[in-house]
Amino acid sequence: MKQILFTTILLLGLAVNSQTIKDDKILHFAGSGLLATPSYFLGWDASKGNKWTARITGVAIPTFFGLVKETLDIQSTGFSGGDMLANIGGAILGTAITDLCFQSEGSKKRREDRRIEKEKKRLDEIYN
Repeated sequence: MKQILFTTILLLGLAVNSQTIKDDKILHFAGSGLLATPSYFLGWDASKGNKWTARITGVAIPTFFGLVKETLDIQSTGFSGGDMLANIGGAILGTAITDLCFQSEGSKKRREDRRIEKEKKRLDEIYN
């Protein structure tokens, strides 16, 4: 998973550097990516810790806002499928990064809890 994220970020950086992606698409990608983090935690809190609900919410909310924005643009510039792809891509990557970081913190806590439990058992065996 970390290798996929690293590769995606590297390729995005190269694409931005070479100007193969229009500035508008980068803004859509970045905006959706940034909106994914609070959306993820909104889903996490609403579902009382269900990571799948958090992931779905993290992608769905930014995608919805991107769709609304593109729908409003129909009159002026027209609907852009490329902008929608950038919205979805940013939402997916933002959610994946948030999930990876958040789950890593949870993993650290679980490892620490297991270490404390083992230490308690060891001390119980010594003193009982």
